[in-house]
Amino acid sequence: MKTEKANFHVICECCGGTTNSESATKRGYSLRKCLNCGLIFVWPQPSSEELNLIYSRSQGYFGTANTDLAKTSDEPALRLHELLKNHDASYGKLLDIGCSTGKLIFHMQKLGYTVAGCDVNTEAVEIAVNNGLEAQIGTVEMINYASESFDIIHMGDVLEHVPSPTQVLRAAHRLLKPNGV
Repeated sequence: MKTEKANFHVICECCGGTTNSESATKRGYSLRKCLNCGLIFVWPQPSSEELNLIYSRSQGYFGTANTDLAKTSDEPALRLHELLKNHDASYGKLLDIGCSTGKLIFHMQKLGYTVAGCDVNTEAVEIAVNNGLEAQIGTVEMINYASESFDIIHMGDVLEHVPSPTQVLRAAHRLLKPNGV
């Protein structure tokens, strides 16, 4: 296994370590493993333009998504609702970061939650909005909500797609009410 000293650009998001090795490649990107804490991260990080292309309908992202959310399965929402009930957090104001077309929040709203979502994909957010949902285009760092606005913040399959998980978690924490989930 080849180990490289990283330059100042390749710093582990988790521990700040600068020693890492390539553990795999995928679609031309190197998956690097921090030799200090074990975090695996993509290097180089895709640009905003590359991410917009990757997550576009033309590239197959949500290409088969149903635009009528009433015709989608409520199973993920039911599972999340049960999980939240087990943590005494049901029926609050919920933000879904990376909401895509809004399928989850559509069904969470039907279960009695007050919902909102955000996603970087314009086409996906349009589907959410066309289904009567409050959804914004952008990252959690960019969206315009007051601090401590949400009882519940959900991120499904999000952290592995962002350039800085730490920044995303800080932004989410700012939006979460004290004792939120």
